[in-house]
Amino acid sequence: MPSMYSEMRRRTKSSNITIFNSLILLQYVPRVFQIYRYWKELNSEGESNNKASQWFKASWNLFLYILAGHVLGAFWYFFSTQRLVACWHKACEIHGVEISFNCDHNFRKLSFLDDFCPIDTPNPSTFDFGIFLEARRSGSLESTDYLPKAFYCFWWGMRNLRCWKEAEIDNLFLPEEAAIVKAIPLSVFYRDDLLFWSYTHDGSYSVKSGYRLLMEKEDTVLSGTSNGGAYSNVWKAIWSMRIPNRVRTLVWRAGTNSLPTKVNLVRRKILKEDVCTECQTQPEDVIHALGLARS
Repeated sequence: MPSMYSEMRRRTKSSNITIFNSLILLQYVPRVFQIYRYWKELNSEGESNNKASQWFKASWNLFLYILAGHVLGAFWYFFSTQRLVACWHKACEIHGVEISFNCDHNFRKLSFLDDFCPIDTPNPSTFDFGIFLEARRSGSLESTDYLPKAFYCFWWGMRNLRCWKEAEIDNLFLPEEAAIVKAIPLSVFYRDDLLFWSYTHDGSYSVKSGYRLLMEKEDTVLSGTSNGGAYSNVWKAIWSMRIPNRVRTLVWRAGTNSLPTKVNLVRRKILKEDVCTECQTQPEDVIHALGLARS
């Protein structure tokens, strides 16, 4: 590094910034290689049922995740400064001002820089900052406090290592369901999904656990779900009637608006139209589907 700094002093101003940028990027090459090497070693060990080994791999994954977030945030901050300087150079070129923006240059107040590279109302047709606009709006580029700046870049890197396709999720799920999906953290490493049965300790499905869950659900339907509110007596009367179970279940699902009518399917974004296919005039809700609205 001392030899590179001495070389920078002998170079011209235009080449100084190139050498300095190369020096900054070069220090992260070993870190990227280190992340890749550790990741390969971790995957080559295979799966293990030993709890100590699983805890070690989980801790090592967390370390790699933090290290990758740091590297990604550092790259993001570096290229954010490059985009800002590029915007300044373009503004100076348009206004006929020659300036290098190097540390040894005598700066003067250039008011057109704020107009050409605004923060609040950026104009992509003039200059597009892209994903680096957030760095400008956060104030981290102008800040001289190292710790807040480093923490913000690290937080940005951790947040953007892997993220959900939010537009696609919002299009497929209801708002409350989409919020639950987007709240699930994603692993930084691409691994195949595993089936996990949450009603056993080891995550493996068994007929016994499935039968127990089915009985609990049936007890909830018979006693828990329909026994509250002003209609508790009505539900008790329905469940005590000597009629087939499928009829009682149909009545309960109709009363709780749980039937797969077109109105409900449109609400869950499965269908696009809720008009009844028989009459072609009215929405197919529970009352219409059961024929209770017909004269």
